[in-house]
Amino acid sequence: MLCAGIRFLASAVPSRLVHVSVTGAGLMDPAAIIYSPAIRIDYNVHTLERITVADNLADGVLIMRNDVYAGARLAFSDVRDNGGTGVAVRGSFFELYDCRLTANRRAGFEYNPSYTADEALQVRAGIRDPLVFDRSMTIHLGDENRRWVVTPRRFVNETWTYDLEVSVNALYKVVVDVIDYNPETGVELVTVYDSRRRSIRPNTLHWTIDDDMVDFPVVSQLTHLTIRWRMSGVSSGRLAFVLRSSKFRQFVFLFVFVIIIVNILYRYTSFIRQKRQKHKAKKKKQSMCK
Repeated sequence: MLCAGIRFLASAVPSRLVHVSVTGAGLMDPAAIIYSPAIRIDYNVHTLERITVADNLADGVLIMRNDVYAGARLAFSDVRDNGGTGVAVRGSFFELYDCRLTANRRAGFEYNPSYTADEALQVRAGIRDPLVFDRSMTIHLGDENRRWVVTPRRFVNETWTYDLEVSVNALYKVVVDVIDYNPETGVELVTVYDSRRRSIRPNTLHWTIDDDMVDFPVVSQLTHLTIRWRMSGVSSGRLAFVLRSSKFRQFVFLFVFVIIIVNILYRYTSFIRQKRQKHKAKKKKQSMCK
């Protein structure tokens, strides 16, 4: 019996898929002959270990986006004899560890950072209870919290600017990752400022979609970040992104750096102390000989 397969929607909570076999999947619609991956993950915060994905009609595993801090990976698994690509990944921050990708009809592994408007629409359709960015607003993210944001679709020409200011607690930072956007930036221009809304200046560090897409996901330097959405036309409803609060890890790096410096200084002072002791012993021996 053929089935469509397994799909994790964008808003799915972190899950574990361990010691699971997926076979004979991939037929989404028998009437229209539409195929689907055996396992599809729209936004990857999940654990995939010791799984077998074999003898499916299309791709074995398709991952659209990965959470930058989720440690997303496929480990100790066997992906073979599938009708498409073994593992297809559309986003960075993904690890393939100790896996066997064999005898798949297309490639064993494929990385392609682009996806179609229809695929982006499917990802947005899986977002549950998003924050609708339809006016200027301020939100606060709890520790290690995640929030989805979308824009409404409208059918009249409009000209306005909305700001979304995001804040997190001390020792945390704001992370912004873009899921979809309107490529007609002359109509919808989105800029992310590394600042509070009231502190934005011409020289404030910022990233613009889509000129700086290579830099996303972006991380705030401190505890505030502002997303500015300028509209001059008809809102497409395509803009979608995910906000995340992440622990300020520079203290860990600073601590390690301090430990390394202290260790170097300790070894250096020990070396100097030993050298001085040897010099004193040598001088003492010379004085005794005289």
